[in-house]
Amino acid sequence: MTHKVQPSLSNISLNLKSGAPSLQEQLYQKILELIELKSLCPGDPIPSSRRLASEIGVSRSTVVSVYNRLLEEGLLETKNGNGTFVSEISLGVFENRKENGSTNEKFLPSELPLSAKIAAAASEFKVQKPMPFAFIAPDQESLPGKNWTTVVARTSKSPWLHNGYCDPGGFMPYKKAVCDYLRQYRGLRCEPEQVITTDGTQQALDLCASVLFERSDKIAVEDPYFQTHIN
Repeated sequence: MTHKVQPSLSNISLNLKSGAPSLQEQLYQKILELIELKSLCPGDPIPSSRRLASEIGVSRSTVVSVYNRLLEEGLLETKNGNGTFVSEISLGVFENRKENGSTNEKFLPSELPLSAKIAAAASEFKVQKPMPFAFIAPDQESLPGKNWTTVVARTSKSPWLHNGYCDPGGFMPYKKAVCDYLRQYRGLRCEPEQVITTDGTQQALDLCASVLFERSDKIAVEDPYFQTHIN
């Protein structure tokens, strides 16, 4: 359902000058402010992303991203067949902020689903500069370069070989290649069945921690360390 654009929303003005915060962040903060000032109250309808984008002169993708963020944080809610509305929870969010004497710190009430809390925590992470133990800073000198490109190109010419699901532990030919590498360059003998492929460093660490440790165990880490790995 298409809802009328409230004046408080249609009058939103964004800074387009160079150096200003992103349009997504500006729009997000503007809508937060309207909710906090009760210009938008629980139950108020929110216009479609296409219509609001047209009203304030931004791309629809910008509005969609902001709407999704507000939905994840529980400040907006969707009702099947009726559209999007300001949630009842939003009122409690800002009341609790005022009671705690802060309007800058993010607060999510316990009534919100776990996914909303995770989304709020994830939004706090910033892109970091290259630093020790950071998986976002690979060793450029050790990358396989041309050899890797050759292997990828050769494999991509036969995509039909990889359309199905493989073993949960990883693609068997890949696991065999890992075993060969460990044997040749690390002197470590293992069988493909002993190799488990993960999506990345964080999944690997989480899997190891889940298998090897109890919640009350103490774990020593390097110092300096990468903050994400110990959370």
